[in-house]
Amino acid sequence: ESEQQLLDGQAEIDKGWAEVRKAEKELEEGRQELADGRKEYEDALAEYEDAKQEFDEKSADAQRDIDEAKQKVADAEQELADLEPPEWYVLDRQSIQSYVEFGLDAERIGALGKVFPAIF
Repeated sequence: ESEQQLLDGQAEIDKGWAEVRKAEKELEEGRQELADGRKEYEDALAEYEDAKQEFDEKSADAQRDIDEAKQKVADAEQELADLEPPEWYVLDRQSIQSYVEFGLDAERIGALGKVFPAIF
């Protein structure tokens, strides 16, 4: 009976060592996964830093462009505000120069028509 207990104890020890080896394998896989995660984190952090630096540079340039555009808009609005309203003229046929000149030209030609036969 003691021999059986000894064999059962040895089986439990062997089973325990198998679990230890399995746990060590899982631990190693976990360490590898952790190392991969750290590498991925460091790569992403470097990418973030590069992108942040690029953003900061371009943001400053964009802000200068925005400020210049706002100044141009303000100048144009001031220029519009400085304009005086135009004067409107309502003209009839007797006050339009080209119409009046056409009538005067017709009268002159009519006068020439009266004088021209007397010359011949």
